[in-house]
Amino acid sequence: MNEKEKDNKNKSTEPPWISSSEILNIHEKSFKSQNQKVTVQESEKYKFIFFDYMFIFVLFVLSFVLTFSTVDDYGLCWDEAYYYEPSEQASLFIKDFFKGDIDFSQKSVDSYWDKIVELPAFCKILWGSGILFFDGLLWHVTALRLPNVIIFSLLIVLIYIFVLPYYGRTVAAAASISFLIIPRIFGHSHIAETDMIITFMILLTTYTWLKGLNSVIWSIITGVIFGLALNTKINAFFLLPVLVLWSQIYHRKKYINNLFCILFISPIVWFLTWPWLWSDTLIRLLDYLKFHTTHQLTSTYYFGKLYQNISAPFHYPFAMTFLTLPLTVLVFSLISFIFIFKNTRSKPIGILILLNALVPLLINALPSSPTYDGIRLFMPAFPFIAIMSGIGLGKIIDWIDKKSPVYFKYKNISLTPYFFILIIFLIGIYEIYKIHPYELCYFNQFIGGVEGAHNKGMETTYWGEVINEDVTDYINKNIPKNANVKLLALHEKIFEYYQKWGIIREDIKFDGEPPYDFHILLCRQGFFGRAEDMIYNAKMPKHIFALNNVPLLIIADTRELKYLQ
Repeated sequence: MNEKEKDNKNKSTEPPWISSSEILNIHEKSFKSQNQKVTVQESEKYKFIFFDYMFIFVLFVLSFVLTFSTVDDYGLCWDEAYYYEPSEQASLFIKDFFKGDIDFSQKSVDSYWDKIVELPAFCKILWGSGILFFDGLLWHVTALRLPNVIIFSLLIVLIYIFVLPYYGRTVAAAASISFLIIPRIFGHSHIAETDMIITFMILLTTYTWLKGLNSVIWSIITGVIFGLALNTKINAFFLLPVLVLWSQIYHRKKYINNLFCILFISPIVWFLTWPWLWSDTLIRLLDYLKFHTTHQLTSTYYFGKLYQNISAPFHYPFAMTFLTLPLTVLVFSLISFIFIFKNTRSKPIGILILLNALVPLLINALPSSPTYDGIRLFMPAFPFIAIMSGIGLGKIIDWIDKKSPVYFKYKNISLTPYFFILIIFLIGIYEIYKIHPYELCYFNQFIGGVEGAHNKGMETTYWGEVINEDVTDYINKNIPKNANVKLLALHEKIFEYYQKWGIIREDIKFDGEPPYDFHILLCRQGFFGRAEDMIYNAKMPKHIFALNNVPLLIIADTRELKYLQ
């Protein structure tokens, strides 16, 4: 029997459940010259069955319900207050565009896009769509956040779709669940931010690039998707060298269509979907690049030291990743190194996953890179870290499944791995439940949780999401009428919007001229000065909102403290 007949026989008898070790057909070609490399082609023709579509649907619904049902538990964040007005403008542009009320003159177009011009348009369009279609049906902030909730749910599904052809169902399911149960990721999924969207776009571009290795249509799609990624956040630029390097090593003759489409289609998509660039294109594009290359360094507090106007040490992104991943995800992602390096030639997709996990961390480790806000600025690494966790966990589960009797089946698919994954999911959800809605403050057991991190000098909180309903209710009930309140380490626009929307009483004056009756301090130690240190440490009448005995927000009565006026 020749090789082709054997292959056909295997396909005909192969059950729908395919273990991680059996899912690929590997064809190695030997060359006469020892200098020539062995080329390895991975199968991307894995056929989805009804079970996969059903599981994807469950993943999406689970992610969406968990996120949307808790979306209002988080206060308006620093960047959300910053982005709300530009998003409103974008919603008006969308509405007027389809009504035909835009004359497309520079003045007319710019009137919709002249706020926060350093933020590309794709996120504004998404948030503007949320406001346009759901403001009124939902609370203002909920409408703004809804696109991010959907993006997060799609990201969970995309991880499964991305992984399945290479590692099988067990790893794909484990990878999706691993991403879902990372507390800081779950927290970020509720917030209208650019970081979750660019994280989705980078994984989506990687997926379409792989598909484009064998399809011109997918190459064109890759050009479009990467153009939208460029119109999301500048991080997209760093993905292209990774894709080209990996493809040059493993698929040298197959990636030219992808590269062509990215070089020629992506810029067109970027331009067409960012109306701000329609006039004075080159000048505005250079201004955009200049803003991001000369952006001021934001202060942060890291292992007991204040880094002001300088970046934190190079190990900041690695330490923050190590200390903020739940132990299950962290341990299994480290185990995956064994399988990835063991199969660098037979399964090169592992190297691409590893590169996409490491490169965002390495970029953030550069001396000139911004290092603040926890994991936010290198979030695109986390889907790939979750995939690595899925590889480690899935391989172990598959081994256990092979060694033990199969008691549960669905159409020849062993359900035993899903029971193990369910246990991991429940453990992760319990970790999130214990800290909710302060997931952005999460630290794992290696540093002693939130309290241990605080004792070791880590920044407690940073984005203002702790100013939730509990805080606004306290302000309304306990701050006297016409009180003058000073905000510390906080964005005053949060309180402007809260007063505009009737969440906080309008008689309270925020950030006016001294003397002040009260000070409200966000416990963001990187922004602490003399007044912040005084309120944080000194004995005075104050109410503390805390998590595990660690202060998150302090409302201090300072009417009798003249040294703070």
